[in-house]
Amino acid sequence: MNSITFDTYKVVKRLTSEGISEKQATAIVEAIREGSDADKGALATKADLSELKAEIIKWMFGGFMAVIGLLVTVLLKLH
Repeated sequence: MNSITFDTYKVVKRLTSEGISEKQATAIVEAIREGSDADKGALATKADLSELKAEIIKWMFGGFMAVIGLLVTVLLKLH
């Protein structure tokens, strides 16, 4: 997975240049970084998506086979 770099020093300097104290700016940047790290665990990987795709195909194939079997049974009963 691609990683996004976050220059904490640059953001702290920008916030302090706008009048926020260095302590507050550091706390804000740390909170943003922690929130960003927490969100990464919820992302699906390519492997997750591939596994899900295989599972969906498996269930769809099984469902189609059940419908075909039901239709064949009904058609044979009608004749």
